[in-house]
Amino acid sequence: MVTHPKSTGIAILGPVSVITHDDIRRPLVGELSRRLLVALGTSKTPVSATNLSDDLWDENPPANPKAALQTLVSRVRSQLPDNAIQLTTAGYRLGSDRQHDSSDLSIAQDELAQSRASAHEGNWDQSVSQAERALSRWYGEPAADLGDGQLAERFRRQAGDLWEALALAKATGCVRLGRFDEAVAVLTELSRRNPLNEQYHIALAAAQAKAGHRTDALLTFAEFRETLAHQLGASPTSEFVQLNAELMRDDAPPTPATAMAVADPIPAQTAARGITRGIRYSAEPLIGRSLDVERVLVSLTEHRLTTILGPGGLGKTSLAHAVAHEAATRVPAIPAVSVAELAGISSPEDVGLMLATALGIHETSTASRRADAIARLDLRSRIVAALSERPTLLVIDNCEHVIDSAAAWANDLLGAVSDLTLLTTSRSPLAIPGEAVYELATLSTVPTGEPGTAVPSTTRLGPAVELFRERARAVRPGAALPIDVVSRLCDRLDGLPLAIELAAARVRSLSVDDIEQRIGDRFALLGAGGNRSAPLRHRTLQAVIEWSWNLLGDNERDLLTRVSLFADGFTLEAAEAVAIATPGGQGDIAAEVDALVQQSLVRVVEEPSTGTVRYRMLETIREFGARALASAGQTGSVQQRMLDWARDYATATAPLTEGAQQLRGFRLVEAEQENLVAALRSSLELGRQDTTLEVFSLLSLFWARRGAYSEMGSFIGEVEAAVRDYNVPPQHANAAGVVLGMAVVASSFTDLRSTVRIRKRLLLLTASGHVTDHRVLAMTRLARAMGSSSRIDATLAELRLAPERSVAGLALMLSGQNAENGGDLTAAIAYTSEAYQLAVAEQDRWSQSSAALALAQFNSQTAHPAEAVRWGEIARAGLIDIGANDDLRQLEWLIAINEAAIGNTDRAATIYAAFVDQDSPQAPNTEFQSIGWTGLAEIALAEGRTDDGLSQYARAVGVFDRPSERASPWSLLATSGCVAAHVYAGKAYEPATSVLVDRLRFRLIASYRRRALYTDKPVAGAVSIGIAAYALTRPDLRMIGLELTALAEAVNSRQDQPTLNRSRLWELAAQHSTLDERESARRLASALPMDDRVTRISDLLIGSAWKNHRTK
Repeated sequence: MVTHPKSTGIAILGPVSVITHDDIRRPLVGELSRRLLVALGTSKTPVSATNLSDDLWDENPPANPKAALQTLVSRVRSQLPDNAIQLTTAGYRLGSDRQHDSSDLSIAQDELAQSRASAHEGNWDQSVSQAERALSRWYGEPAADLGDGQLAERFRRQAGDLWEALALAKATGCVRLGRFDEAVAVLTELSRRNPLNEQYHIALAAAQAKAGHRTDALLTFAEFRETLAHQLGASPTSEFVQLNAELMRDDAPPTPATAMAVADPIPAQTAARGITRGIRYSAEPLIGRSLDVERVLVSLTEHRLTTILGPGGLGKTSLAHAVAHEAATRVPAIPAVSVAELAGISSPEDVGLMLATALGIHETSTASRRADAIARLDLRSRIVAALSERPTLLVIDNCEHVIDSAAAWANDLLGAVSDLTLLTTSRSPLAIPGEAVYELATLSTVPTGEPGTAVPSTTRLGPAVELFRERARAVRPGAALPIDVVSRLCDRLDGLPLAIELAAARVRSLSVDDIEQRIGDRFALLGAGGNRSAPLRHRTLQAVIEWSWNLLGDNERDLLTRVSLFADGFTLEAAEAVAIATPGGQGDIAAEVDALVQQSLVRVVEEPSTGTVRYRMLETIREFGARALASAGQTGSVQQRMLDWARDYATATAPLTEGAQQLRGFRLVEAEQENLVAALRSSLELGRQDTTLEVFSLLSLFWARRGAYSEMGSFIGEVEAAVRDYNVPPQHANAAGVVLGMAVVASSFTDLRSTVRIRKRLLLLTASGHVTDHRVLAMTRLARAMGSSSRIDATLAELRLAPERSVAGLALMLSGQNAENGGDLTAAIAYTSEAYQLAVAEQDRWSQSSAALALAQFNSQTAHPAEAVRWGEIARAGLIDIGANDDLRQLEWLIAINEAAIGNTDRAATIYAAFVDQDSPQAPNTEFQSIGWTGLAEIALAEGRTDDGLSQYARAVGVFDRPSERASPWSLLATSGCVAAHVYAGKAYEPATSVLVDRLRFRLIASYRRRALYTDKPVAGAVSIGIAAYALTRPDLRMIGLELTALAEAVNSRQDQPTLNRSRLWELAAQHSTLDERESARRLASALPMDDRVTRISDLLIGSAWKNHRTK
């Protein structure tokens, strides 16, 4: 089966290609396939099968277009990653969370909007940069590989128009910035492509003159005049003639307005044009919405009806008025802009009256119904007549509560008036033909590239944070507004502008810390203190949600309250699980969910990883629903339903996390992880052991495979206690076995008494005969053998021969780890290699990755860097697939240290630098900082920068400032490397080196005494290397150093760091011993049993010879 790398998008601004995660364009095979992707990539909305057929086959459709289309889609999908093409109820679409980000064309369109927004705010550097970034996306001739036909011609024209708009944006910005030569280059190409466009030629001539190329400017005029006369028999306008005359004079050339105009489809104007009615101008700036204004303006040029959609409190009305103002001042093609506000009406029959009022038509009601009907017909004709006088943008605000009437009027007027453009705001779409929906997003707490925000600090603020600070300072200028607290507060408020403003108003009497502490009951906190000039529905947070709540039916309200208990969104199946059974069954639930979506109380999110649709609510809406559920006294019963759902979901999903379907199973767990964790907590509180067992069994295995041991550790003790006296039913026996097995492992590191008790419970459970999971049975056998290394070895030997591949693979992996701990790296590699082959046969991605990671570690320890890197890259691919981020971080340094060993120091240094960077994700982790400094130290030492290397090694050791941290394996390895590095640099007699030697001695002795049976022998050997190097340079410790050198070799000490390489230590030993002494030391070390070798290392570190070594 052919597999493809994951796609980050579709590239169509050249030969049609798929962009892989490595940012490589992979050309798409087949002209029809390319046409399909272009048809989808150029659309902002899903494309119907009929429209796709027209684009694909023009005038020569196949006999069965629908079947042919389905076949083509299937064929194209086979060349693309999963979910690259999705089928929705509205048609086909590219598989992206945001449709307008699904192709390079769409991204370039968005960057054009950003460039225009930056220009509008006067940020010309940013405008030019954004335009250049968009222009760089062209990598060939668009549509050249699509053949002939309407689609190719339409796309060629669309791409060309976009390129010209971007080029003009860049040229205008360059002129504004005085970068005239750059402007000339762009305007020259624009003029070449448009030989009859006088405005481009005027701008070119002006830019040439400003750049000091007066002769070129005069030549531009002459050539344009000749072209115009030859092709059209016309002459340049007076504007160009006047510019030419001025250029012919000796004084400095002028810069006409044309050359300085903002690059916009509608040139900027200094004042409103034509007629405006009903536009409100806010006393406060509209923060964080400049890009939205530009995007909506672009939508208005492409669609006759655009709806700004979203829940209450997002600022849809404010955005609509801002767009109306910009259209009135910047769009000469629309000489009239009117705004009709529907919030104040309650009857659908009043919509026409509000539209008439907005257009300046005055109408009075009559005394009879018949007369009223005639009046309404007359009113419609008068509205149509008014709108037909001139091209008009009509804004209809707040449509949701009279949505049917608003939609009917919109549909009627668009059909009757050809020059009408409509902009509506609503919590639900109008759902009529031609509607383009603009889903307004919440405000982010991090910088989003929004142009034009001036912040008095060196770091840009996110628009949500800026909005809060601006509004808070307006009510109390001296208030302390720490950015971290404000950011957390805005996140808790979902980035809803209204909620942020209401919270900021509370700064009048509260600190932001006080507000954050009280935000748990946001509806009480934000129930007063709002803007008195705002409509009643926007004065409190409660009123905002109630406006939509009141538009719902009883069943829809009930469903909203029930699904509010899901912490992280829900699927339709989950909604059905918690909903009340109705006569209509599941179809009713789907319809009720759709109603919530229509009211923008719930939003739909595609989950490409699982191929499912998910529904999400803002936290504010979720809390409203939970409060309503509690008020109805139903929280307890719905919680029980949710726990049933979680138990059943875990039971059904667990088998999917094994074998060939494992990646899909992992994605299903990840999609519901937050909900399952919430259910686990509830099950512990409510005593639902059945759910506790099934959910924790699934999650613990998921977390363990991803290396997320802290998540598992945070629950394991409480879970084990909760099910301690539970009489496990047969159907939950496998889950109980997993839970108890995990508990045995976890307690063995901290509480041996608990280990004995839990192990006994596990043995009793498996003795019942209800456990059927072979891996649980295998772990039980190993648990029975705990405490005796010989019994463990014998049990593993039997399990390696098990007929179940999963059991044999597990036994091989454990055997490999056991052999490595025992210092037998040859056996460790052999066992793990066999485990890898079994995992490949089972198509078990996690087992493959784990085995490959172990093989990378073993090869690193044995100083085989090329093999370590090879296995590391194999492991990396699998770990990325399963999302094992913690293991990936461990793998990064492993690859880095071996890359450095084979000479690729640049790549290694980049990885290490990220580990020590305080702004990187690894910085808070002390161990990763130490790894970074150790790696940089080794590179410096290899390059002959000894002082730098020793300084960096000291930092690698110094980051472990707590005694508990100094006992970790890596701390010991770093310290041993630091000691060895100082010895090799001739600094063995420095006091600091002696201090580190004693630290190593004491830690290794303590570790051995505490856990002699399970001492990691290769680590003990690596620690011995630093001590041995130090001892070899001191006459009184020389023979101890020689014996430690031989013992380090005998236990196969780790050699990940060059300073811990045994061959280098033997070279040092050769300088301080005879050949006979060295051979004798090797014979004595190899003659000892493996366990006795570590005992001997410990004994050598205790002797009286060490008593006064610091003073000698």
